[in-house]
Amino acid sequence: MGQGTSVEAEVARRETYGFSHEEYAELQKRLAVTPSTQRVELADFVRWFPVHLRSFVQPLFCYLGKERVGEGSAAWSALAQGLGRVVKSGVTWKELLQVWTEPAEEVRSPGVAAPELELCLELAVSLCYWCAVFKREAEESTGPSRLVAALRNAPMDSLSSLSSWLEGHLPMLPKAVASCLAQSLTGSAGIEPPPLPESRILEVGTSLLLRSCTARLWESEAWQPLYRDWCDGRSFNALLKGALFYDGPALLLLQTPEGHVLGGLSTVWSDNNGKFAGSTECWLFALQPSLAVCKSTSSSGNYFYLNSRNKYAPRGVGFGGQQNFFRLWVDADLEECYVLESDATYSSGWLLPSAGDRLQTPFQVAVLEVWGCGGPEAAQAQRAQRERVDGVREQARKVDKARLCDNEFDKEMLLANTFSATAASREDPKQVEGSKTDG
Repeated sequence: MGQGTSVEAEVARRETYGFSHEEYAELQKRLAVTPSTQRVELADFVRWFPVHLRSFVQPLFCYLGKERVGEGSAAWSALAQGLGRVVKSGVTWKELLQVWTEPAEEVRSPGVAAPELELCLELAVSLCYWCAVFKREAEESTGPSRLVAALRNAPMDSLSSLSSWLEGHLPMLPKAVASCLAQSLTGSAGIEPPPLPESRILEVGTSLLLRSCTARLWESEAWQPLYRDWCDGRSFNALLKGALFYDGPALLLLQTPEGHVLGGLSTVWSDNNGKFAGSTECWLFALQPSLAVCKSTSSSGNYFYLNSRNKYAPRGVGFGGQQNFFRLWVDADLEECYVLESDATYSSGWLLPSAGDRLQTPFQVAVLEVWGCGGPEAAQAQRAQRERVDGVREQARKVDKARLCDNEFDKEMLLANTFSATAASREDPKQVEGSKTDG
């Protein structure tokens, strides 16, 4: 009777923690938990993580187990409950910032000093970074340094304002922590980051920044290169050839000679003959030297602009604003490019360092890339649309040729010289020469 009660209690605890039977059994096995275990050793916890990640998960172990930082063990019940909550429901930025502050109760009160918040931010972001790439750490020698540097403009006046800013700009990044814990401690599949794009702009840190901005990018499959000026040719026509008709979200990425990185995401990539298109899912961003995320704030309709055919309207690519006064503009010659601080479509914020009192901040394009983020379905839809357009053009070309030879009158009026030249070319060369002599 006692044994049955014990089993029922264990099942009740497992269900409370939120683990499946298989996950709970694997968690107990990896943490060396037995029916008599009251506490879990830190060493049994950290050994399931790569060496470079262990210093970051040690404070997390204490936080989840409700112990002071530096403790070598934690109560099994508290740790299992904390792990279950994070793995199943995720962890917030506020919680991650609290991990490195001692004691935890003091963090929940206002008045945390800015230098302490800066350190907490660096450690929390580094934890997220290494959790996101913990199976391929050798790919990036600089580690999370560029990612951390991009957050230099985050507000440091309070824990609340900093965590709110992070939730608004990088809401998905903490999910890397939950995924890493699940894979390391319960053996679940977790979320595997897709391969890094072959890009001259994106590296591990900037790619992770972009993916963390929205759930759609975080969950997207490997990105497809639609256009890269360094291998597809530096021209607007080459960009159109690669990006037109893409049926899904795609990123326009720009890098300046100074190393600044900015761009925008559009859900529509069609030539609208001098008119705006897109949806509220379009947004603008800057990744270097500091992060800026400008989401849509209205339904004005002026989300995305692409024009190559209408010679009476600006030719190029733009986001927001209005014709000749775009929020972000790249002209068809890739020379007249600029950004504005604000417009009626997207939230305010500089995509490049401010140019003083100038209304527009011009910039030069050193590298330009377009990446499709819609997966295989979007790529297949683009190919199908291209085939339809090519078919219509071919049919139109055949019709035009047929009309030229529609009747004898058209042949005589439109192609008289052509047929005469063709007939002359078939004459005997000697006769032609004799005719010239007689003349």
